[in-house]
Amino acid sequence: MFVGTTRLPIFGSVPLLLNTCLLLLLDSSGKIVQTKLETYGFLNDSGEQEYTLDDATDRLSKAILMKRYDDAVFWAKQLNDSHEWNKFATALLYSLNIDYAIKVFREIGHSGMVMALEEIKHVEDKNLVSAHFAALFGDYDLAQEFFLTCGCPLEA
Repeated sequence: MFVGTTRLPIFGSVPLLLNTCLLLLLDSSGKIVQTKLETYGFLNDSGEQEYTLDDATDRLSKAILMKRYDDAVFWAKQLNDSHEWNKFATALLYSLNIDYAIKVFREIGHSGMVMALEEIKHVEDKNLVSAHFAALFGDYDLAQEFFLTCGCPLEA
């Protein structure tokens, strides 16, 4: 999955450490140089108060791709768009993050999905969980395949 690129400030530098959004580099003279990765531009630490709609949508998408769900909640709340909330909730289901998906579905008021997720959140078999998600999304052939893989032929 591709999120973005960052140009290194010095040619021939060697990466030493990547921590959250900072990359420490060793340049050719032996000095340590610090640079912030552009892919972490979605973090709300710049002090800006207003964002364009496209900028906020892009920041939400990057937060989702990088699995920074607390930041994604911030940007989804800023956008306050049901389509973006649903996209976020669906991404959580695809990453099998049930607990966070329950929180997001509660936030958008989708009680049916919350109830369905509450029933399957204690299941440990990933194939069984994936089968239930495939059924929730209407992909019944894939759900049947997962149910058979996990050893639950009666569910299929």
